[in-house]
Amino acid sequence: CLQHKTFHRYVIRAKAGTRQATRDAMGGGSVPKSAGSSLRRYNEAQLDRDIGALLDAWKADLSAATLIFVQAPGTVNRAAIFRTGGPLARGDHRIRHVPFNTRRPTLGEVKRVHAILTSVREVTEDEWEQSTAAVSAPVGRHSAPAASAPPPSKKAQASAKEGESSEESGESDDDESSFAEMVAAVNKGAIPEVRKLLAVGGDVNARGRLGRTALHLAAIAGQPRMVQFLLEQGANPTLVDETGKVPYAVAKNKDERDAFRRFMAASPDSWDYKAAQIPSALTVEMEAEQERKAAEKKEKEKQRKKEQERRKKEAEAARKQAEADALAQREAIANMSERERRALAAEKRLGIAASASPAFTCDFCTKTVTTAPFQRLHFRYCSTKCVADHRARLPP
Repeated sequence: CLQHKTFHRYVIRAKAGTRQATRDAMGGGSVPKSAGSSLRRYNEAQLDRDIGALLDAWKADLSAATLIFVQAPGTVNRAAIFRTGGPLARGDHRIRHVPFNTRRPTLGEVKRVHAILTSVREVTEDEWEQSTAAVSAPVGRHSAPAASAPPPSKKAQASAKEGESSEESGESDDDESSFAEMVAAVNKGAIPEVRKLLAVGGDVNARGRLGRTALHLAAIAGQPRMVQFLLEQGANPTLVDETGKVPYAVAKNKDERDAFRRFMAASPDSWDYKAAQIPSALTVEMEAEQERKAAEKKEKEKQRKKEQERRKKEAEAARKQAEADALAQREAIANMSERERRALAAEKRLGIAASASPAFTCDFCTKTVTTAPFQRLHFRYCSTKCVADHRARLPP
Protein backbone atom coordinates (compact mmCIF):
# COMPACT_ATOMS: atom_id res chain seq x y z
CA CYS A 1 0.00 0.00 0.00
CA LEU A 2 1.63 3.24 -1.15
CA GLN A 3 -0.90 5.66 0.27
CA HIS A 4 -3.88 5.27 2.56
CA LYS A 5 -6.00 7.60 4.66
CA THR A 6 -9.31 7.27 6.55
CA PHE A 7 -11.57 10.14 7.59
CA HIS A 8 -14.25 9.80 10.26
CA ARG A 9 -16.93 12.47 10.35
CA TYR A 10 -20.39 12.58 11.91
CA VAL A 11 -22.57 13.25 8.84
CA ILE A 12 -25.43 10.73 9.22
CA ARG A 13 -27.98 10.80 12.01
CA ALA A 14 -28.14 7.55 13.98
CA LYS A 15 -30.78 5.13 12.63
CA ALA A 16 -31.80 7.61 9.93
CA GLY A 17 -29.43 6.34 7.22
CA THR A 18 -29.39 9.58 5.18
CA ARG A 19 -26.63 12.09 4.65
CA GLN A 20 -27.48 15.56 5.96
CA ALA A 21 -26.88 17.11 2.52
CA THR A 22 -29.33 14.62 0.97
CA ARG A 23 -31.90 15.44 3.65
CA ASP A 24 -31.47 19.18 3.08
CA ALA A 25 -31.87 18.72 -0.68
CA MET A 26 -35.46 17.54 -0.10
CA GLY A 27 -36.29 21.12 0.82
CA GLY A 28 -39.66 22.19 2.12
CA GLY A 29 -40.50 23.14 5.67
CA SER A 30 -39.15 19.90 7.09
CA VAL A 31 -35.46 20.77 6.79
CA PRO A 32 -33.94 20.11 10.24
CA LYS A 33 -32.75 23.15 12.18
CA SER A 34 -31.43 21.37 15.27
CA ALA A 35 -27.97 21.62 16.78
CA GLY A 36 -27.21 18.10 15.53
CA SER A 37 -28.10 18.96 11.95
CA SER A 38 -25.89 22.06 12.10
CA LEU A 39 -23.02 19.90 13.37
CA ARG A 40 -23.56 17.40 10.53
CA ARG A 41 -23.56 20.19 7.94
CA TYR A 42 -20.29 21.52 9.34
CA ASN A 43 -18.77 18.02 9.31
CA GLU A 44 -19.88 17.47 5.70
CA ALA A 45 -18.15 20.68 4.64
CA GLN A 46 -15.01 19.62 6.51
CA LEU A 47 -15.15 16.14 4.99
CA ASP A 48 -15.49 17.59 1.50
CA ARG A 49 -12.43 19.78 2.08
CA ASP A 50 -10.46 16.87 3.54
CA ILE A 51 -11.21 14.65 0.53
CA GLY A 52 -10.31 17.42 -1.90
CA ALA A 53 -7.00 18.13 -0.15
CA LEU A 54 -6.19 14.41 -0.02
CA LEU A 55 -6.84 13.89 -3.74
CA ASP A 56 -4.69 16.93 -4.55
CA ALA A 57 -1.88 15.45 -2.43
CA TRP A 58 -2.20 12.15 -4.31
CA LYS A 59 -2.36 13.80 -7.72
CA ALA A 60 1.01 12.43 -8.85
CA ASP A 61 0.11 8.84 -7.90
CA LEU A 62 -3.32 9.15 -9.51
CA SER A 63 -1.80 10.49 -12.73
CA ALA A 64 0.59 7.52 -12.93
CA ALA A 65 -2.15 4.92 -12.30
CA THR A 66 -3.28 2.67 -15.14
CA LEU A 67 -6.65 1.86 -13.58
CA ILE A 68 -8.52 3.61 -10.76
CA PHE A 69 -11.26 1.73 -8.93
CA VAL A 70 -13.78 3.96 -7.17
CA GLN A 71 -16.62 3.03 -4.83
CA ALA A 72 -18.64 6.22 -4.16
CA PRO A 73 -22.36 5.45 -3.94
CA GLY A 74 -24.70 8.43 -3.92
CA THR A 75 -24.68 11.88 -5.48
CA VAL A 76 -23.01 13.55 -2.49
CA ASN A 77 -20.11 11.06 -2.41
CA ARG A 78 -19.56 11.27 -6.18
CA ALA A 79 -19.56 15.07 -6.02
CA ALA A 80 -16.80 14.95 -3.39
CA ILE A 81 -14.64 12.65 -5.56
CA PHE A 82 -15.28 14.21 -8.96
CA ARG A 83 -15.16 17.85 -7.97
CA THR A 84 -14.49 20.63 -10.45
CA GLY A 85 -10.77 21.19 -10.88
CA GLY A 86 -9.86 18.00 -9.03
CA PRO A 87 -7.45 15.30 -10.22
CA LEU A 88 -10.30 12.91 -11.10
CA ALA A 89 -12.84 13.55 -13.84
CA ARG A 90 -16.01 11.63 -14.59
CA GLY A 91 -15.01 10.92 -18.17
CA ASP A 92 -11.59 9.46 -17.31
CA HIS A 93 -11.28 6.11 -19.15
CA ARG A 94 -9.12 4.69 -16.31
CA ILE A 95 -11.89 4.92 -13.71
CA ARG A 96 -13.83 1.72 -12.98
CA HIS A 97 -16.53 0.60 -10.58
CA VAL A 98 -15.68 -1.90 -7.89
CA PRO A 99 -17.67 -4.83 -9.39
CA PHE A 100 -18.88 -6.27 -6.07
CA ASN A 101 -20.38 -5.14 -2.80
CA THR A 102 -18.06 -3.47 -0.29
CA ARG A 103 -18.23 -2.91 3.45
CA ARG A 104 -17.26 -0.06 5.71
CA PRO A 105 -14.36 1.90 4.15
CA THR A 106 -11.42 0.95 6.37
CA LEU A 107 -7.84 0.02 5.57
CA GLY A 108 -8.69 -3.65 6.11
CA GLU A 109 -11.54 -3.39 3.61
CA VAL A 110 -9.28 -1.69 1.07
CA LYS A 111 -6.81 -4.58 1.40
CA ARG A 112 -9.63 -7.10 0.95
CA VAL A 113 -10.94 -5.33 -2.15
CA HIS A 114 -7.40 -5.09 -3.56
CA ALA A 115 -6.84 -8.81 -2.99
CA ILE A 116 -10.07 -9.69 -4.81
CA LEU A 117 -9.36 -7.33 -7.72
CA THR A 118 -5.86 -8.74 -8.21
CA SER A 119 -6.85 -12.40 -7.84
CA VAL A 120 -7.68 -14.84 -10.64
CA ARG A 121 -10.35 -17.53 -10.66
CA GLU A 122 -12.00 -19.66 -13.28
CA VAL A 123 -15.36 -18.32 -14.47
CA THR A 124 -17.94 -19.22 -17.09
CA GLU A 125 -18.47 -17.25 -20.26
CA ASP A 126 -21.61 -15.57 -18.88
CA GLU A 127 -19.80 -14.56 -15.67
CA TRP A 128 -16.95 -13.15 -17.73
CA GLU A 129 -19.32 -10.99 -19.79
CA GLN A 130 -21.07 -9.68 -16.67
CA SER A 131 -17.83 -8.92 -14.82
CA THR A 132 -16.37 -7.22 -17.91
CA ALA A 133 -19.43 -5.00 -18.19
CA ALA A 134 -19.24 -4.10 -14.50
CA VAL A 135 -15.50 -3.36 -14.45
CA SER A 136 -15.52 -1.40 -17.71
CA ALA A 137 -18.42 0.81 -16.70
CA PRO A 138 -17.14 4.31 -15.77
CA VAL A 139 -18.14 5.99 -12.52
CA GLY A 140 -20.72 8.77 -12.65
CA ARG A 141 -24.36 8.81 -13.51
CA HIS A 142 -23.99 11.03 -16.58
CA SER A 143 -20.59 9.90 -17.85
CA ALA A 144 -20.22 8.18 -21.19
CA PRO A 145 -19.55 4.39 -21.23
CA ALA A 146 -16.04 3.15 -21.98
CA ALA A 147 -15.33 1.74 -25.41
CA SER A 148 -14.61 -1.74 -24.08
CA ALA A 149 -17.90 -2.03 -22.20
CA PRO A 150 -20.72 -3.83 -24.04
CA PRO A 151 -24.11 -2.09 -24.10
CA PRO A 152 -26.41 -3.12 -21.26
CA SER A 153 -29.00 -5.74 -22.05
CA LYS A 154 -32.74 -5.14 -21.82
CA LYS A 155 -32.84 -7.34 -18.72
CA ALA A 156 -30.16 -5.23 -17.03
CA GLN A 157 -32.02 -2.04 -17.94
CA ALA A 158 -35.24 -3.44 -16.48
CA SER A 159 -33.45 -4.49 -13.30
CA ALA A 160 -31.93 -1.01 -12.97
CA LYS A 161 -35.43 0.48 -12.88
CA GLU A 162 -36.58 -1.62 -9.96
CA GLY A 163 -35.48 1.08 -7.50
CA GLU A 164 -32.95 1.62 -4.84
CA SER A 165 -34.02 -1.44 -2.85
CA SER A 166 -32.19 -3.84 -5.15
CA GLU A 167 -29.12 -1.58 -5.09
CA GLU A 168 -29.12 -1.55 -1.29
CA SER A 169 -29.40 -5.31 -1.10
CA GLY A 170 -26.22 -5.71 -3.12
CA GLU A 171 -27.92 -8.20 -5.49
CA SER A 172 -28.21 -8.14 -9.27
CA ASP A 173 -28.92 -10.64 -12.07
CA ASP A 174 -27.60 -14.08 -11.24
CA ASP A 175 -26.56 -16.73 -13.74
CA GLU A 176 -29.98 -18.33 -13.43
CA SER A 177 -32.68 -16.12 -14.92
CA SER A 178 -35.26 -17.52 -12.52
CA PHE A 179 -33.33 -16.27 -9.54
CA ALA A 180 -32.90 -12.86 -11.21
CA GLU A 181 -36.66 -12.70 -11.64
CA MET A 182 -37.04 -13.80 -8.03
CA VAL A 183 -34.78 -10.94 -6.88
CA ALA A 184 -36.80 -8.37 -8.82
CA ALA A 185 -40.13 -9.72 -7.56
CA VAL A 186 -38.95 -9.86 -3.93
CA ASN A 187 -37.63 -6.30 -4.01
CA LYS A 188 -40.99 -5.10 -5.37
CA GLY A 189 -42.96 -7.15 -2.85
CA ALA A 190 -44.79 -8.90 -5.71
CA ILE A 191 -46.05 -12.03 -3.96
CA PRO A 192 -48.04 -13.36 -6.97
CA GLU A 193 -44.92 -13.29 -9.16
CA VAL A 194 -42.87 -15.11 -6.53
CA ARG A 195 -45.64 -17.69 -6.14
CA LYS A 196 -45.56 -18.34 -9.90
CA LEU A 197 -41.77 -18.73 -9.91
CA LEU A 198 -41.94 -21.22 -7.06
CA ALA A 199 -44.74 -23.11 -8.79
CA VAL A 200 -42.57 -23.74 -11.87
CA GLY A 201 -39.69 -25.14 -9.82
CA GLY A 202 -37.98 -22.09 -8.35
CA ASP A 203 -35.86 -22.71 -5.26
CA VAL A 204 -36.98 -20.57 -2.35
CA ASN A 205 -33.57 -21.06 -0.70
CA ALA A 206 -31.45 -20.33 -3.78
CA ARG A 207 -28.47 -18.05 -3.18
CA GLY A 208 -27.28 -15.10 -5.20
CA ARG A 209 -24.28 -12.85 -4.88
CA LEU A 210 -22.98 -12.45 -1.33
CA GLY A 211 -24.68 -15.75 -0.55
CA ARG A 212 -28.01 -14.09 0.13
CA THR A 213 -31.34 -15.88 -0.27
CA ALA A 214 -34.68 -14.41 -1.22
CA LEU A 215 -35.48 -14.20 2.50
CA HIS A 216 -32.38 -12.06 3.06
CA LEU A 217 -33.46 -9.73 0.26
CA ALA A 218 -37.03 -9.41 1.54
CA ALA A 219 -35.76 -8.52 5.01
CA ILE A 220 -33.34 -5.93 3.61
CA ALA A 221 -35.87 -4.43 1.19
CA GLY A 222 -38.40 -3.80 3.98
CA GLN A 223 -41.09 -6.24 2.80
CA PRO A 224 -42.76 -7.79 5.89
CA ARG A 225 -45.54 -9.47 3.89
CA MET A 226 -42.95 -11.01 1.56
CA VAL A 227 -40.96 -12.26 4.57
CA GLN A 228 -44.07 -13.95 5.94
CA PHE A 229 -44.90 -15.49 2.57
CA LEU A 230 -41.39 -16.86 1.97
CA LEU A 231 -41.30 -18.41 5.45
CA GLU A 232 -44.64 -20.08 4.76
CA GLN A 233 -43.20 -21.43 1.50
CA GLY A 234 -40.30 -23.09 3.33
CA ALA A 235 -37.60 -20.41 3.27
CA ASN A 236 -34.84 -21.35 5.72
CA PRO A 237 -34.26 -18.56 8.30
CA THR A 238 -31.04 -20.17 9.56
CA LEU A 239 -29.03 -19.75 6.33
CA VAL A 240 -26.22 -17.18 6.56
CA ASP A 241 -24.75 -15.00 3.83
CA GLU A 242 -21.06 -14.39 3.15
CA THR A 243 -20.93 -11.91 6.03
CA GLY A 244 -22.25 -14.55 8.43
CA LYS A 245 -25.67 -12.93 8.93
CA VAL A 246 -29.02 -14.71 9.00
CA PRO A 247 -32.09 -13.03 7.43
CA TYR A 248 -33.39 -11.81 10.81
CA ALA A 249 -30.10 -10.00 11.48
CA VAL A 250 -30.34 -7.98 8.25
CA ALA A 251 -34.02 -7.06 8.67
CA LYS A 252 -34.49 -3.38 7.92
CA ASN A 253 -37.31 -2.47 10.29
CA LYS A 254 -39.34 -3.73 13.24
CA ASP A 255 -42.16 -4.85 10.91
CA GLU A 256 -39.86 -7.36 9.17
CA ARG A 257 -38.53 -8.65 12.51
CA ASP A 258 -42.10 -9.05 13.78
CA ALA A 259 -42.90 -11.15 10.68
CA PHE A 260 -40.16 -13.62 11.71
CA ARG A 261 -41.49 -13.69 15.27
CA ARG A 262 -45.09 -14.30 14.11
CA PHE A 263 -43.94 -17.26 12.04
CA MET A 264 -42.05 -18.61 15.04
CA ALA A 265 -45.26 -18.43 17.08
CA ALA A 266 -47.28 -20.15 14.34
CA SER A 267 -44.66 -22.84 13.57
CA PRO A 268 -42.55 -23.34 16.71
CA ASP A 269 -41.04 -26.65 15.57
CA SER A 270 -40.23 -25.81 11.94
CA TRP A 271 -36.68 -24.46 12.43
CA ASP A 272 -33.92 -23.99 14.95
CA TYR A 273 -34.91 -20.46 15.89
CA LYS A 274 -31.90 -20.06 18.15
CA ALA A 275 -29.67 -20.54 15.10
CA ALA A 276 -31.94 -18.14 13.20
CA GLN A 277 -31.30 -15.57 15.98
CA ILE A 278 -35.02 -14.92 16.38
CA PRO A 279 -35.30 -13.93 20.06
CA SER A 280 -38.91 -14.87 20.85
CA ALA A 281 -42.28 -15.67 19.36
CA LEU A 282 -44.90 -12.97 18.79
CA THR A 283 -48.36 -14.33 19.51
CA VAL A 284 -51.74 -12.74 18.85
CA GLU A 285 -52.15 -12.15 22.57
CA MET A 286 -48.78 -10.42 22.77
CA GLU A 287 -49.65 -8.15 19.86
CA ALA A 288 -53.01 -7.34 21.46
CA GLU A 289 -51.20 -6.48 24.69
CA GLN A 290 -48.75 -4.29 22.78
CA GLU A 291 -51.64 -2.50 21.07
CA ARG A 292 -53.36 -2.03 24.44
CA LYS A 293 -50.21 -0.54 25.97
CA ALA A 294 -49.72 1.66 22.92
CA ALA A 295 -53.32 2.88 23.22
CA GLU A 296 -52.83 3.57 26.94
CA LYS A 297 -49.65 5.46 26.22
CA LYS A 298 -51.41 7.46 23.53
CA GLU A 299 -54.30 8.26 25.90
CA LYS A 300 -51.89 9.32 28.65
CA GLU A 301 -50.06 11.54 26.21
CA LYS A 302 -53.39 13.02 25.15
CA GLN A 303 -54.35 13.71 28.78
CA ARG A 304 -50.91 15.17 29.47
CA LYS A 305 -51.26 17.58 26.57
CA LYS A 306 -54.78 18.45 27.67
CA GLU A 307 -53.60 19.18 31.22
CA GLN A 308 -50.68 21.17 29.84
CA GLU A 309 -53.05 23.22 27.71
CA ARG A 310 -55.33 23.81 30.73
CA ARG A 311 -52.43 25.04 32.85
CA LYS A 312 -51.30 27.23 30.02
CA LYS A 313 -54.76 28.83 29.79
CA GLU A 314 -54.87 29.32 33.57
CA ALA A 315 -51.45 30.94 33.54
CA GLU A 316 -52.53 33.21 30.69
CA ALA A 317 -55.72 34.16 32.56
CA ALA A 318 -53.70 34.86 35.73
CA ARG A 319 -51.29 37.00 33.73
CA LYS A 320 -54.13 39.01 32.22
CA GLN A 321 -55.75 39.45 35.64
CA ALA A 322 -52.43 40.62 37.09
CA GLU A 323 -52.09 43.11 34.26
CA ALA A 324 -55.65 44.33 34.86
CA ASP A 325 -55.01 44.68 38.61
CA ALA A 326 -51.79 46.57 37.96
CA LEU A 327 -53.60 48.88 35.56
CA ALA A 328 -56.39 49.50 38.10
CA GLN A 329 -53.80 50.23 40.78
CA ARG A 330 -52.03 52.72 38.53
CA GLU A 331 -55.33 54.42 37.78
CA ALA A 332 -56.21 54.52 41.49
CA ILE A 333 -52.86 56.10 42.32
CA ALA A 334 -53.36 58.64 39.53
CA ASN A 335 -56.70 59.63 41.05
CA MET A 336 -55.28 60.05 44.58
CA SER A 337 -54.75 63.41 46.21
CA GLU A 338 -51.27 64.60 46.96
CA ARG A 339 -51.75 63.76 50.64
CA GLU A 340 -52.79 60.20 49.81
CA ARG A 341 -49.83 59.74 47.49
CA ARG A 342 -47.44 60.84 50.20
CA ALA A 343 -49.03 58.46 52.68
CA LEU A 344 -48.75 55.65 50.15
CA ALA A 345 -45.07 56.45 49.56
CA ALA A 346 -44.46 56.46 53.30
CA GLU A 347 -46.10 53.05 53.61
CA LYS A 348 -43.88 51.67 50.87
CA ARG A 349 -40.76 53.01 52.59
CA LEU A 350 -41.85 51.35 55.83
CA GLY A 351 -42.57 48.11 54.01
CA ILE A 352 -46.31 48.31 54.58
CA ALA A 353 -48.31 47.35 51.53
CA ALA A 354 -51.26 49.53 50.70
CA SER A 355 -53.51 46.49 50.53
CA ALA A 356 -52.41 45.53 54.08
CA SER A 357 -54.96 48.02 55.57
CA PRO A 358 -58.42 46.47 55.84
CA ALA A 359 -61.38 48.29 54.35
CA PHE A 360 -63.05 50.75 56.75
CA THR A 361 -65.79 53.35 56.72
CA CYS A 362 -64.88 56.98 57.24
CA ASP A 363 -66.53 58.26 60.43
CA PHE A 364 -67.36 61.57 58.75
CA CYS A 365 -68.24 61.00 55.08
CA THR A 366 -69.18 57.29 55.55
CA LYS A 367 -67.18 56.37 52.44
CA THR A 368 -65.59 52.89 52.44
CA VAL A 369 -61.90 52.99 51.56
CA THR A 370 -58.90 50.60 51.74
CA THR A 371 -56.13 53.13 52.26
CA ALA A 372 -54.48 53.63 55.65
CA PRO A 373 -56.88 55.66 57.86
CA PHE A 374 -56.24 59.07 59.42
CA GLN A 375 -56.99 58.71 63.12
CA ARG A 376 -58.00 61.35 65.71
CA LEU A 377 -59.21 60.33 69.11
CA HIS A 378 -61.19 57.17 68.47
CA PHE A 379 -62.32 58.24 64.96
CA ARG A 380 -60.94 57.11 61.59
CA TYR A 381 -61.06 59.25 58.47
CA CYS A 382 -60.34 58.76 54.79
CA SER A 383 -58.66 62.14 54.30
CA THR A 384 -57.36 65.16 56.16
CA LYS A 385 -60.34 67.20 54.91
CA CYS A 386 -62.68 64.80 56.73
CA VAL A 387 -60.51 65.17 59.86
CA ALA A 388 -60.77 68.98 59.77
CA ASP A 389 -64.49 69.09 58.93
CA HIS A 390 -65.42 66.56 61.62
CA ARG A 391 -63.32 68.42 64.19
CA ALA A 392 -65.16 71.60 63.37
CA ARG A 393 -68.54 69.97 63.92
CA LEU A 394 -67.67 68.24 67.14
CA PRO A 395 -68.46 70.18 70.30
CA PRO A 396 -65.44 71.70 72.09
